[in-house]
Amino acid sequence: SRATQDEDLMRAVMGVLRERDLYFLDSRTSPLTVAHQAAREAGVPSASRAVFLDGEDDVGAIMAQLDTLVARSRKEGALVGIGHLRPNTVEALARRMPYWSSRSVRFVPLREVVR
Repeated sequence: SRATQDEDLMRAVMGVLRERDLYFLDSRTSPLTVAHQAAREAGVPSASRAVFLDGEDDVGAIMAQLDTLVARSRKEGALVGIGHLRPNTVEALARRMPYWSSRSVRFVPLREVVR
């Protein structure tokens, strides 16, 4: 979080990413982040987290966050949700993603969202 607030550090990171033809995901763990802007200025494909799925480690709450992500994406286009590899997160995704997939929602890898 602290690193994403440091403009000089983010410029250096983006330079390396650009050289290696990589992309950047800003998890937006700090409201003061400059990472996404630094990526854009450096010409590094990037995306920012729209919804944090498992801030609350509860299956129902995580499913509700996934529903929020889907609702927002229907209005705003492709969005990024992030979470942790925890048992409740995995269970919530396993239970809720088939529901949304059956309703024509497509879940894609991050590399398809960065621009």
